[in-house]
Amino acid sequence: MAKPGEYLTTKEYAEKMGLTVSTVTKQLRSGKIKGVKKGGKWMIRAGASVPKKSAPEKSAPKIPSTPKPVAAPSTPPTSDSQSSYSVDEFSKMTFLTPFGVKEWLRKGILRGSQTSSGDWRVDGSSLNLDPVKRLLR
Repeated sequence: MAKPGEYLTTKEYAEKMGLTVSTVTKQLRSGKIKGVKKGGKWMIRAGASVPKKSAPEKSAPKIPSTPKPVAAPSTPPTSDSQSSYSVDEFSKMTFLTPFGVKEWLRKGILRGSQTSSGDWRVDGSSLNLDPVKRLLR
């Protein structure tokens, strides 16, 4: 029989109750098991009992949902090398942000050029590049 005021470590308590140390620690944190921290470690009164498992709540049967149709893009992007797009236009056709489009242009991942005013134009052939194909909207 445990002496009054005697404490067990999480490991000792887990072994005594047939639980894992991680389960005991989780239950201490959630308040299911009463314990105190001494010197940064959880301590549990030797006479503490294991919390009773409550019966799992029954949920309503899951009804499979019907997938919603995806709207086709109004105008599919053309991959013509003669067409070009502004950074914002290209960004709207892909999951890249305008900043990302500019970075990819600077790094040479996308094909494009700068206009005399300093604005970037993305070449239409960039839509056929493997890194871009997976980012098309």
